[in-house]
Amino acid sequence: MKVGEKFSTFEELEDAVKAYSDENYVQYYKRESRAVAAAKRKGIKRYINENILVYQVHYHCIKGGRTFKTRSRGERETKTFVDGCPAYFKCCVSADGEHLEVMSSHTEHNHPISQAIYEQLPKQRALPEAVKVEVRQLMQLKANKKLLKQKIQQDTGKVVLLKDLSNLASSLKPATRNDLDQTVHLLQKDYGKFHVHCTPSVVTQYVC
Repeated sequence: MKVGEKFSTFEELEDAVKAYSDENYVQYYKRESRAVAAAKRKGIKRYINENILVYQVHYHCIKGGRTFKTRSRGERETKTFVDGCPAYFKCCVSADGEHLEVMSSHTEHNHPISQAIYEQLPKQRALPEAVKVEVRQLMQLKANKKLLKQKIQQDTGKVVLLKDLSNLASSLKPATRNDLDQTVHLLQKDYGKFHVHCTPSVVTQYVC
């Protein structure tokens, strides 16, 4: 993101941030922002196109920005992405009041950058909701997680960790007959004929 770049709407700016992140394998988050309406309440008098919505917004690398003081007593190991990275860019309404403009930026990062690292980040691993529904259905049939992981990666091109599947599994509710019927239909559509073995209370396994 270069100083002086202008965007007609906040949505256009967000799209540009996403494209920049994907191209350069770095991820930013909105550290702080102020809406146009809030800025006017604070006394800003100059003309601003209210369709812009945002008066100013600051983006920082996820490995930089704010640091937080923990209240933990150190009994459990925790992980954090914060590493003091100075990379950022700040945008504000332009002088003519019609655009969001990049006012300042620092693009040098203090940590390794690569496509492999970028694709491992939680935001990049996030699955579309439709895929989550399918995964939950398959996991209710006790699908092999390693095979399911391979299938998702082939279908979506995303990096998937086994812990991602475990997190999805933790949100599962007990399977109902309707859930089972829908899942069997899904398996037959994707893989052909399946035989499902189950007890009255829970599905135990599936075989083709």
